[in-house]
Amino acid sequence: MPKLFLHNRENCLHSQVQRRKQEKDKEVLITCRSMMGKMCKCIPKTRERQRSIDNMQVDDGQNVLQEIQPGPSTSTGTNVGTIAVPLLSPVQVDAENYFLQAPSQFPCYHQSRGQPHNRDTESSNFEEKKSCELVIEYPVQQDEIETDKTSNKSNSTDGKFSPEINLSDDEPEQSASAEQGFLSTEDDIVPGNNGMKDQVLALKWISDHIKSFGGNPDSVTLTGLSAGGASVHLHYFSPLSKGLFARGVSFSGNALTPWVLQDDPLRKAQILGTYLGCPSRKTKDLVECLKERPTRQVVESIKIMRPWLFNPFSPLGVVVEKSGSNKFLAEHPYSLLKDGRFYDVPWITSLTSEEGLYPAADYVLKRNYLSELDKRWLELAPSVLDYNYTVPDGIKDQVSAQIKEEYLKGQPISPTTYKNLIDMMSDRLFSIPAEKAAKLQAHSNKSPVYVYYFCYTGEKLESFTVHFAKQDQDDGVSHGDDMMYIFSNPHKPKPIPKLSYLDEHMKQIFINMLLSFSSTGKPVIKGVVWQPVAKDLKEPLMHLEINSPMDISMQNAGNIDRHRSMWESIPFIEDEGLLLIEKVRDDL
Repeated sequence: MPKLFLHNRENCLHSQVQRRKQEKDKEVLITCRSMMGKMCKCIPKTRERQRSIDNMQVDDGQNVLQEIQPGPSTSTGTNVGTIAVPLLSPVQVDAENYFLQAPSQFPCYHQSRGQPHNRDTESSNFEEKKSCELVIEYPVQQDEIETDKTSNKSNSTDGKFSPEINLSDDEPEQSASAEQGFLSTEDDIVPGNNGMKDQVLALKWISDHIKSFGGNPDSVTLTGLSAGGASVHLHYFSPLSKGLFARGVSFSGNALTPWVLQDDPLRKAQILGTYLGCPSRKTKDLVECLKERPTRQVVESIKIMRPWLFNPFSPLGVVVEKSGSNKFLAEHPYSLLKDGRFYDVPWITSLTSEEGLYPAADYVLKRNYLSELDKRWLELAPSVLDYNYTVPDGIKDQVSAQIKEEYLKGQPISPTTYKNLIDMMSDRLFSIPAEKAAKLQAHSNKSPVYVYYFCYTGEKLESFTVHFAKQDQDDGVSHGDDMMYIFSNPHKPKPIPKLSYLDEHMKQIFINMLLSFSSTGKPVIKGVVWQPVAKDLKEPLMHLEINSPMDISMQNAGNIDRHRSMWESIPFIEDEGLLLIEKVRDDL
């Protein structure tokens, strides 16, 4: 069962209560903390032990305020519930004996075992909030974690990639494996997109039940990073998701990025089946056989679709469903964008200045990786840049050579030209599709579309590249680096270093931006007018460029357009090329 965490987006921006049960005397240790100097209380539920901590304020920027010991528990067991408070992070306490309470002007309530509090006298300050966020965590068993032995990477993390303002520190957050969520046989046996349909079920549950938890089903905001950002954007194009959310934020990912939609899914399913010793001629037999294989074996089989290291990093993905009555995606997102057939609600999408550091940072782990990529460029480029299935075989070498010349100007791939490689991967895998998606959506949308471009290198928060490349060199602002100001980094050392003034300032800018957008559909950054993307496709893309907390301004996205003409000259069978093929087929 997923764990449900409810948060009211009001007043206190960060508070956590952590429970520790000691077997000897069943003592409960509770820690309250707040980031913004707001007040909160930890109150024992039993009246004979009502003891509260008032006016617990942040002192000199410290997160942890103090520890209180309410006394022995009267419960014979431990009923762990979830507390919803006017803060952004969920808390877990002994639901039998304690509840978290804010001062009366900051209403909150208790939720135990998935049921709303009965609003008794102990929580008489309860009041329904107009905006509530539900975060769903799906614990993943160890044998479900996708592992790539070649690159020593997995979907699991050594620590935790969790929202600083949302999730507690003791619950792992995982992604469903691609094999289980996105396998497709292109027929009624496995039409595809099961992972996306799971998300739709969660959204429907929220729509049906969130009022019972003080939330508003008409004010649901979807957010996601990378593949999560693409997932958010895909919901705009699905009839199954329409009406289930009010706005979305796609951090460094959208529906037009080349690694989102799966190419030739039936062939890939057959390749997996053959590798695992399953019959592949009849899809029913193939799927029944795959069900009998150990989960880890199925998940690890993805390596056969990665000819070099972990590239392409998303061999399986979303499909345009050809069969089934419950289609999540019936047409290509580009077709739907171009025709204006999508859910019209506000959208934010973003980029970092060196997106391509993921995955390029891995190439400096060993000295021979860059030289090997250079020597095998014609062979490996289609996988590294994800066009193995979308460029005709007869011109792949020509296309690969054209791309390399555009960025390296005849030089070999080496430590000297490493940043050129980063730019190449940034443009193909993130920047060019982000510009296209934002402009097309703004053109047809009545609701605003916003783009930001993140270029700030933190003083204390290390880049993801420190983990990827296992070294401290500064190669720029990597894919995901902006999330360090909202989420905790599982790879940073413990104890977490105190943020610098600038880092803390940047963190508050991001939090306030997300809070304002989640409440009103308009992101607000103090002192800056964030203009939405223009509706005229001929207008250059204007984005909010974030260079530092004191240097944020609207800029022409010329840095995104630097190689756009070259990319548009390549006959990819995606986007425009896909539409051309569909038209030819219609004529036939």
